[in-house]
Amino acid sequence: AQDGSGDPATLIHGISTAIVEGERLTHDEIGSMISLVLVAGGETTGLGIANLWATLLTEPALLDWLRADPDGRMDAAISEAMRRNGPVIAEDREVNRDVEWYGVTVPAGATIRALMGSANHDETVFADPLRVDPERPDLHRGKESRPAGQDPDGRFGHLTFGAGDHFCVGYQLGRAEMAAATTALLE
Repeated sequence: AQDGSGDPATLIHGISTAIVEGERLTHDEIGSMISLVLVAGGETTGLGIANLWATLLTEPALLDWLRADPDGRMDAAISEAMRRNGPVIAEDREVNRDVEWYGVTVPAGATIRALMGSANHDETVFADPLRVDPERPDLHRGKESRPAGQDPDGRFGHLTFGAGDHFCVGYQLGRAEMAAATTALLE
């Protein structure tokens, strides 16, 4: 689903025809990846929709803002909802080489916990991070950036979908499902 459509058939086609390090995925790897998207994606997408609606229902001005132009504002609403109240707030990672971090060496093989929820509320990145504002000038809105960090316009991507090699394989499908569910509920 590299075209950004989020269409399930496009995602499955992309997985089944993918070439990794010059080789096609095996039948078992394809099945495993599709199962991961369906199981993990279903849970996190459901939580994302619930978190978005919890925000919309507790912020009536935001709900009115989205209702006024759902087609033009949906991406911004989803991006801010994922930054503010993403469904996954932390993930464990194994360090594959020694890393120096603020004067402390984290040895290869150690397990760390990446706190995406905390990073998404970092006041040195997002002004007034607890405030819900889908038009905030410091947030990259729309399709998330795999590398994360700052975009050319000076805005930052949230880390709810991860970054780099750990970027969520199903994020486009999840966004499409969130938009479809939210549109249906708005109607």
